[in-house]
Amino acid sequence: ACPDMFCPVNCAGRGVCVFDHEGANDTVARPKCKCFDENDKSASCSETFTLNGKYLRDSGSLTDTIKTNFFEPLIAVFVDHPDTWTTSSWAWAAALFVVFLLMILCICSSFWPEKEKRRPVPKNRRRMAAM
Repeated sequence: ACPDMFCPVNCAGRGVCVFDHEGANDTVARPKCKCFDENDKSASCSETFTLNGKYLRDSGSLTDTIKTNFFEPLIAVFVDHPDTWTTSSWAWAAALFVVFLLMILCICSSFWPEKEKRRPVPKNRRRMAAM
């Protein structure tokens, strides 16, 4: 990013970014934060950091509520490289391979000739043929 276009940390939401202030020797300097708290002299107004129970300092106390989708490993079979597959992706790949083999077997079995069944000749006809 261009440092001459942004204030540090965008003033952390605790000040206004002043773009047109003059630096030393009447040169245009980098944008500077003008903090809402006049006692805060930090470059990014970060000394005015009050939690009041509304904000967290870090994500250490948050629980991971994102659960993996059932079909994400299946999608990974078609999208990702096999070196990055998880165990469930390998299970999906194996299941797809088995389904593929069953489909091939069904298609090939439709071309196999069926054996014609001989009908047993009734006993009545055997006697008539002998006469």
